[in-house]
Amino acid sequence: MLAGICALAGACGPDDGEGSPRLRGDRAFARGDYEDALAEYRLSMREEPGVAGMLRVAHAYATLGRVDEARALYDEAVREDSVHAEQAVSDFVARAKQAFANGDSYGMASAMETAVHFRPGLVVEELVLPMARQYSNAGEHGRAQPLYLRALGSERRDPDVVFEAALAHKEIGDCERAMEFFAEMVELAPRRERETRWHVGSCALQLAREMIAQGTIDNAVASLQEELADTLPPGVGDAGDEWPPGTDAEWETAGGTEGLAGAEGLAGVEGVELSPDQVLREVFRYLDLVLDLNEPRAMVPEAYFQKADILARVGECEAAVAAYRMVPEVDVSGSGNLVRRARERVDQIRFGDGDGPC
Repeated sequence: MLAGICALAGACGPDDGEGSPRLRGDRAFARGDYEDALAEYRLSMREEPGVAGMLRVAHAYATLGRVDEARALYDEAVREDSVHAEQAVSDFVARAKQAFANGDSYGMASAMETAVHFRPGLVVEELVLPMARQYSNAGEHGRAQPLYLRALGSERRDPDVVFEAALAHKEIGDCERAMEFFAEMVELAPRRERETRWHVGSCALQLAREMIAQGTIDNAVASLQEELADTLPPGVGDAGDEWPPGTDAEWETAGGTEGLAGAEGLAGVEGVELSPDQVLREVFRYLDLVLDLNEPRAMVPEAYFQKADILARVGECEAAVAAYRMVPEVDVSGSGNLVRRARERVDQIRFGDGDGPC
């Protein structure tokens, strides 16, 4: 140990007599008396300023887990000579591993972040998953997500890791990827499907909302109306007619919504450009997934309302009325703005005083 400490700054100088602070510090460090060593090193650094003493103090700080103080001194040493960055990285990685072994996840993350400061892009494979979990538990899902992706390289068959990766993607708003991971997790552990239902339903509704908010539905409906206006006979769009082709029962089952089987969709897939008919099917598939899972329960009324609204716009009037009528049925309050609007829409369709095909 003593030889290692001396090597930290080259070699122990010939003037390091038996009673010098530096030598007393080296001996204390070798015995594992790190606090005593730190005190002696700090005294030595005051008496003989320079990089050699600075490195000893930094090393003692790192060993004691005083990461911020160690980093400040290593930063100063690295400004003198970049070669000292390697010793800093070694110290902080060792500290991170020790903190993890001690059950100190915060200390582990702090030490690893400091190690990365001195060597950007540094990865310590054994700490990738613990770091991902620490960031996730701290609500830093954006930092957890790439670490989970790396951890999946060796933990792909672990449903816990796949589930955690799904949650990290969901939290940063990447619901498409999250749903893929949720479906994968259920394949690995079918008995744990109930754990995913709320999250899958939440993601499905979020994806439907995004397509609606982005005007994708508006464009799809307008495109289909233009496409079919000159070819369909008068009256198409009334109750019982299929317009656009494949509505009602076909749309409700398109892609499969039983359990989580319909979790993966086409929307947002790179290189896939959806036709207007596919856009409508995709939105219905997401909404129907929410309704099949009945989760999140507080959002089920919205899913029925959105579905009814789209059905009304494409002329499926009876199906729209049926969906609107489900809103007060599933709304736990039995009242509220959404329930009121659904009842108004039913009256508008029944008495023909609304806009659009219905």
